[in-house]
Amino acid sequence: TYPNPVKHILNIEMKLPAHASHQVEIYNIKGQKVRSFSAVGSKNPSDYTYEWDLKDDENRPVSSGTYILRLSLDGKHAISKRITAFGE
Repeated sequence: TYPNPVKHILNIEMKLPAHASHQVEIYNIKGQKVRSFSAVGSKNPSDYTYEWDLKDDENRPVSSGTYILRLSLDGKHAISKRITAFGE
C-alpha cells in the first residue's frame, strides 16, 4: 500500500497465489467496515490493484484517522495493515 499516510488515494497492490476469491476490507479504528473490494480469484498467481479514494461504500468521505486493511483469501484472514488517512 502506498502512500502511507494517504491524503487523496491509497494504492493497494497485491501479488496473490492461486485462489478462488479474495476480499480487501478497510475498517476504521472502531472496527466498523468502511470500504471493501473483492474479486473472483485466479487459477494462477496474479497481480491485483485497487485504489481507495478515502470514501466509504456509500461514497461519503471518511474522516482523518487510522484505518486497518484486511486481506482475506478464500475466506481466511491473511494480512492486516494500519493506514493513516487524512480525510475530511
